[in-house]
Amino acid sequence: MMKAVKDKKKLQQAFKAIYKRGEFVSNQELKERLSEQFKRLGILLSPKATQIKECSIYKVEPCSQYIDGKKVNGYRFGDTIFDYRL
Repeated sequence: MMKAVKDKKKLQQAFKAIYKRGEFVSNQELKERLSEQFKRLGILLSPKATQIKECSIYKVEPCSQYIDGKKVNGYRFGDTIFDYRL
């Protein structure tokens, strides 16, 4: 149980690593990026695109976009909520 709590804390680090302001990311690509970060950070949670809703570092909006004539669901990264600069 304690491992799950630690994974939740590390989750914010994974979100920070994949952030690119204003970028649209499909659900599939987001899952792949999270999977890479989970491996890097040793997080045992199963990566899911919907986990991005738990992000407290930046704003995330669910949206869809047409790519090659097909509607693709995903998320758009917004502005950061916290300013890390001093």
